[in-house]
Amino acid sequence: MSRQVYFVVSVDLDTKQLWIDDETFTSMFSRSQEVWDTELNDWRGYGEGEYELALDILNKKEFAND
Repeated sequence: MSRQVYFVVSVDLDTKQLWIDDETFTSMFSRSQEVWDTELNDWRGYGEGEYELALDILNKKEFAND
């Protein structure tokens, strides 16, 4: 099973800063749209520790190229 945790990332073009915008995420997506399960091809909410693990990976890894 592959789990894909989604974030809204905001980039300020003037200050060159970026951040995870949880407020926008929660206003645009429901709690059932936090994790994409590639095996089931369906959305679900976070499981225990998934958000923290995804945040840790996001902060330590380089972005993949398209």
